[in-house]
Amino acid sequence: MRRIVAAVLWIAFVVALTAVSPADCRMRPHEKVALLGGMDDPEVFVWDSRFRLAAYQTGTYDAAKALLPHALVIPPGTRAIVIACVPNFVHPRYRGFTDDAFGILMLNGKYRGRSGWVMGQDIRRMHFR
Repeated sequence: MRRIVAAVLWIAFVVALTAVSPADCRMRPHEKVALLGGMDDPEVFVWDSRFRLAAYQTGTYDAAKALLPHALVIPPGTRAIVIACVPNFVHPRYRGFTDDAFGILMLNGKYRGRSGWVMGQDIRRMHFR
């Protein structure tokens, strides 16, 4: 009986993982990535929720200042693994595009083992062990 319950839970877990990342996302769960911001500011904000990530990108200066305590500043090159994706979730205020929100789990550095949310433009697919 325990094996049947374990098998059903495992199948439900696998189905849930595949449902988290729709076809619109450019990366899938379990893909290894490196965090890298823009060339002028390579550090990356990792947010505690995808809603705060979106609010920071669409808000005013005062709103952004209020949201900053909910973000970690991560150095460029930090390795992570994708754990979730919400396509076209972030609408930056001064840019003419939308971006995906990626849930990540950091694999190295000061915040190893912590999870959070980043914009798709801040992650790069990597091939490391």
